[in-house]
Amino acid sequence: MKKTFTLFFAALFLTAAGFTACSDDKPEPPGPGPEKPVAGENEYGYDGQIEKIQSVYVLSNDSETAVLLSPQAGLKTYQEFLADGVKYLHFQVDNSLTGKTVDLKSASANYMVDNRTGLAASELTRFDQTSWSSELSEGSFRIAVGEKEAEVSFAFTLLSGNVFQGKYKGAYATESKPVATDSYSFDGTKAELKSVLVMTLGNMIYMYMSPQEGLLTQGDFSSSDNYLLLGIDQSMTGRDIDVTAVDDGWAFYNMTALGRDALETLDPFTWEDVVSAGMMRLDLTEDSATALFTFTTLDGGKIFSGNCTGDYVAPLGDNSYSFDGETVDLKSAFYLEQAGMKYLYLSPEEGLTTLDQFADSNNYLLIAIDPSLEGERVDVMTATDYFAFYNMSKLGASELVAVDLDTDLPALLSSGELSLLVTTSRAQATFSFTLLSGKVFEGSYSGPYAKKEISDDAVIYLDGEEKQINAAFYEETANGVAFYFTPAAIESAVELEDVIYYVRLYVSNQLLNQEEVDIETTNRPFEFTYVNNMTGETVMIENGDTQGASGYFSVMELDPGSYLVDFDMEGIGDHMIAGFYEGDFMVYDTTIPNQYGLAGETPTPIRSALIDKSDPARYALYFCSREGVASVEAMEAADPVICYLTPSLFTGNPIGFSFAPDDVSIVYEGVTYDRNSTTGDNPLANGGNVAATLNGTTATVDFNVYFINRYEATLSGHYSGEVVVVE
Repeated sequence: MKKTFTLFFAALFLTAAGFTACSDDKPEPPGPGPEKPVAGENEYGYDGQIEKIQSVYVLSNDSETAVLLSPQAGLKTYQEFLADGVKYLHFQVDNSLTGKTVDLKSASANYMVDNRTGLAASELTRFDQTSWSSELSEGSFRIAVGEKEAEVSFAFTLLSGNVFQGKYKGAYATESKPVATDSYSFDGTKAELKSVLVMTLGNMIYMYMSPQEGLLTQGDFSSSDNYLLLGIDQSMTGRDIDVTAVDDGWAFYNMTALGRDALETLDPFTWEDVVSAGMMRLDLTEDSATALFTFTTLDGGKIFSGNCTGDYVAPLGDNSYSFDGETVDLKSAFYLEQAGMKYLYLSPEEGLTTLDQFADSNNYLLIAIDPSLEGERVDVMTATDYFAFYNMSKLGASELVAVDLDTDLPALLSSGELSLLVTTSRAQATFSFTLLSGKVFEGSYSGPYAKKEISDDAVIYLDGEEKQINAAFYEETANGVAFYFTPAAIESAVELEDVIYYVRLYVSNQLLNQEEVDIETTNRPFEFTYVNNMTGETVMIENGDTQGASGYFSVMELDPGSYLVDFDMEGIGDHMIAGFYEGDFMVYDTTIPNQYGLAGETPTPIRSALIDKSDPARYALYFCSREGVASVEAMEAADPVICYLTPSLFTGNPIGFSFAPDDVSIVYEGVTYDRNSTTGDNPLANGGNVAATLNGTTATVDFNVYFINRYEATLSGHYSGEVVVVE
């Protein structure tokens, strides 16, 4: 600047002294040019370029206010502002900043400004309270929103020295909470959303939506590969979220065919590669959730949008349960999949990480469900698929012990609900039971859980999901050996028909040498079978008929009953299956032995069985280890196990101790276990049941007494065969 003024005064001096160049034809230096126009009322401008503000939209909630200004007329919805080619300026500010002039340098709360007007595009894009100084030297703004009018004024001095400024006072458009139509669309093509699942995991609320009917659980949605998933932090529900401005706490996935090429994964880290603008929202009530979303994709500015409503189970508390005015915190969780069921153990005791620790504590809750119920709000009064809830804790044990299909629930409860959802790292459970007395036993848990660690010596992979092999069986034949593997913790091959899935590998004796066998080229006999009892799917391949599958297996015998088995195959139907197991196998035997015993101890064989029908109101079933016992007197002298059951309950279904003592009870080592002795302040055990059928002189009986305190173990027994009948 000094140099400019020096040269100017030097020129004046030379002219005055008569030292002029031969320039009679040279024009005089130009004077100052006309001033550039400045934005006036309801305008914004930059470097002389002025745009009239013709559309204004306001979004507001309890914590933030957003205002969008556009030079395009007739814009009335948020989606219209986000349409491809629309110019706009977006302010989003903490409500504490509204109604006052905010200096960018000293703002006391959060704000964000996003410039999509096209003016100053190379100098001013988007800034907030932490990044403004990278684009501006100074600036201020004021936003005030009334019931009918909005006032906006701003002046931002860019690093180039130019000023971007504007002001508006007038009416604005806004929208009330959207009415869900349960549909979504892309580029004008619309599809209905027919299945919805809403769940809470940690601080996040997730809504699964699918155009496919009949999806009930998280597993259903994930395996369908045909769903939308919207996730929002609980603290952000009930507000519009600008996905280009909020850098945490949200995600959106499109796994459907509609628009997937343009938008599949959208999150705070990837949105710039997928959309130019977008908004999503989730509104919650006590029992429902409504989602709204609209995105302008980079694929030609095509719009992906939709909204949907689904049932929502609100968490009842922060990892606690209560009864009759007393509340207890839940501090430990353990998850187990066994015999085709899902089990979640919860305890008020801290630091429990194994199943044995939970059992030894004698102070826990247990929720068990059939996988078909996962993620569902289960009405225990009407449900027909298997569920169970057991209160093995000290709170309320005298009034509520068991809620399951074996319990006469109308005699215990007026209503009841439970839910369970488990992911790879977290579990969410809720339960609420209203007793006939009016007292309520309820609670919830959302958090991490312990589980049995997976051993490298016993692992199976199904479509990339890793699980522990908890049961392995072998079956020797004349020409080879068949191996059975399952993640379920079962004790008998009979239970394979109840697990979620298992695999079977049969190899000829010539292949028990750890040779790596290519299944596509070998001419040696082998079979590989995948069985899923939940879906009914069975896939079998064999040498010469691999049905397009590829992979290998190898087997080596280590000792009698001990093998090393390694396999890795793909194309087993639609599945990839791999596994490794080194160690001892259980014998594959589908017969159930007639025996009884305490868990962890050698079982006692049942060699004599008798049914006493002399009391027509209650039959007595006797079992003992002596052979040839044929009278009640001899049985009573043989230290028997006795199961008492009302004749009408010989249905084959488990009859639990929630029934009256005259209906069902078990006597073991002279102690009677029934409803009276397994409830109250000092229960002898945690419940039990008897399942029996009688056809002439043939009976089939299964009985259990759960966790007998005296032995710290569960008593179980089975008998199927001829019985002596005493009338």
